[in-house]
Amino acid sequence: MLLTHRPVEERDIRIVCGFPQNEDELFSLFPKAAFPLALPQLQEAIAQRSDSTVVELRGAVVAFANFYR
Repeated sequence: MLLTHRPVEERDIRIVCGFPQNEDELFSLFPKAAFPLALPQLQEAIAQRSDSTVVELRGAVVAFANFYR
């Protein structure tokens, strides 16, 4: 299994918004967000944080992370 990572791109945001399948999962991912995770919520978080990154497995986005203070 070869995982790679790269900076998040606009085309990734819709994919990442689909990761949390319920309110509990979203709370673990992004406690301040409302379910379902909407593009503007994630875009705003990305703008306020640093090093937003996706992880890919065989070219498919499978994870997302970023840093905040």
